[in-house]
Amino acid sequence: TGGQCTGCIDTVGVPVLSTHTDNAIGVSATPAFSWDKAANTCGTDHRYDVWVARWQTGDQPQKVCVGVAETSCTVAVVNKLDYGFTYQWKVTVKRGTDIATSSARLLTTVSQSEVNACWGNLGAGTNAGRCYDCNGDGVINILDFSCFAKRWREKI
Repeated sequence: TGGQCTGCIDTVGVPVLSTHTDNAIGVSATPAFSWDKAANTCGTDHRYDVWVARWQTGDQPQKVCVGVAETSCTVAVVNKLDYGFTYQWKVTVKRGTDIATSSARLLTTVSQSEVNACWGNLGAGTNAGRCYDCNGDGVINILDFSCFAKRWREKI
């Protein structure tokens, strides 16, 4: 808009998804999403919404993050995804009356049995209560996140 933009496009551009990769598996039920705004897009008054829907079920997409000014968000517990399902997700960006939508990606949330084993809900098994390296792969990563979140909530 009049002089605010030099060497860039004075409109919204299509957001480019960063995380999660397409077909990601073992994703937390409260995933963190991130994206990049389109190259050469100027202005700071962009607002992003993250849309999620169960894959191939006919479910209508739901906004799990609304009006975000940054290029990332974490799904709140009240909007958490169901365990063990595949979801399609995408990001829309709004600036004034301009709207653009990213491509869509798929992710599959961690299964309930994996969560139970990690959280120690299965009794005295090998994985009972191992909430740091839940899957025993020697790496602490997003697959172990649900356990960390539970322990953290118990301490507050």
